[in-house]
Amino acid sequence: MINIKKKVIETLCSQETLMKYEIDLFIRKKIIENVKNYYSIITAVYNTEKYLDNYFKSITTQSLDFEKYIHIILIDDGSTDDSANIIKKWKEKFNLNISYIRCENGGQATARNLAIKYIKTPWITFIDADDTINNIYFEEVNSFLNDNSEIDMISCNQIFYIQETQKEKKHYLSYRFKDEVTVVNPTNMQRFIQSTASSVFFKTKLLSKHNLYFKPEIKPVFEDGFFVNSLLIKEPTINIAFLQKPIYYYTKREDNSSTVDTAWQKQTRYDDALKFALLELLKTDNNLYIQRFALYQTYWYFKKIINNPKTVEFLTKEQIENFKKLLQQIFLYIEIDTIESCALGGMWHKYRIGFYHIYKKNELIKQVCYLDSYDYELEELKLHYYFHSNDKEIFLVNNKKLKTNKYEIIEHKFINEMFVYEKIIYLPIKGKWEYLDIKLCDVPTQISLNKKRYKNGIQLSKFI
Repeated sequence: MINIKKKVIETLCSQETLMKYEIDLFIRKKIIENVKNYYSIITAVYNTEKYLDNYFKSITTQSLDFEKYIHIILIDDGSTDDSANIIKKWKEKFNLNISYIRCENGGQATARNLAIKYIKTPWITFIDADDTINNIYFEEVNSFLNDNSEIDMISCNQIFYIQETQKEKKHYLSYRFKDEVTVVNPTNMQRFIQSTASSVFFKTKLLSKHNLYFKPEIKPVFEDGFFVNSLLIKEPTINIAFLQKPIYYYTKREDNSSTVDTAWQKQTRYDDALKFALLELLKTDNNLYIQRFALYQTYWYFKKIINNPKTVEFLTKEQIENFKKLLQQIFLYIEIDTIESCALGGMWHKYRIGFYHIYKKNELIKQVCYLDSYDYELEELKLHYYFHSNDKEIFLVNNKKLKTNKYEIIEHKFINEMFVYEKIIYLPIKGKWEYLDIKLCDVPTQISLNKKRYKNGIQLSKFI
């Protein structure tokens, strides 16, 4: 009877009506089977024929029974390759667990939104079509939820998968998964920012409660970050679990053809993405967590452009000025204490000093001096530090001032504007049992060696 009705709908009704029917059918089955937690995956597809088979294999071979617990909804966003045929091949194998609809190309946000309004499963996630998950992904999530009913959102461990070399690389925010389980909420998230929706499980009723959808105006990046963090603003007391064992493999391509990589060549990254995502979040609620999220996302612009000024050569002068104005507006909402305390994704002290220079009237809270190398033949220590206006320095060995042998200053610019100066110094030093202390720019100074900080000087034997 079900198959006959389905055939009638396939023949007479729209793809969207058929998708809705298949989603409702899956829900009814779970209610009858008395399944506690079950899951919808919404995936927008656009020309991903090279990745779809691996995507399907990783989901359909889960240790948690795929046919019992999981329903995939694929929205083909106007693909021009063989994606549709690959999807149909997999749908023939798992007809009741895979829904497919094709629409005109409108972007990932529009495609996802087409399906969100019909989802009624307790949980929803957004695995991308060119990514995969480890075999225990859903089982780990399901087991955790069965024992922790108070959880409202789950973030899964994300690892970069380099396609060409088949090697794995840690995500910049991998420290979030140091422990097997960490539970936080938006009021105490600290460094546990969340900028992607693809590796997250959302409680569907929360999305429905706030009528939350992806924002099509946000292109080509930050649509996920805006979606997730809009929910966190609306629900500041929800419990979010960061789970180490379920692993989401984000595909990185060596040809830099992924959405994140190609976004640097799109003008909207320097306009719409900032205006409709980061700035709007800050205007809605510039709490400490949202400030950190916005600062982390903004930091990548500076890192990319300072290291490679040609990144923005394709922009017109007017677009450049608009980009700089948007950054100015964003930093009006980001407080000095937020910049100083933020250590997300290894944000270097170099960038803090540059932010103080451009946006915070040359404020400076502390300094860091980096010990680089020691030349045994010349008995000379190479070190460096960054500054924006004051390079006053005192070097002490056993409390006696030491004069520098030689130095050089390098200018680091952000779109033809001075961002920060780097000073490289060569100190004549010998005697490994003595203590070196450094005071820079009239502020408290830490000495950095091998990524470890020393607040009260360092014994020379650490590096000699």
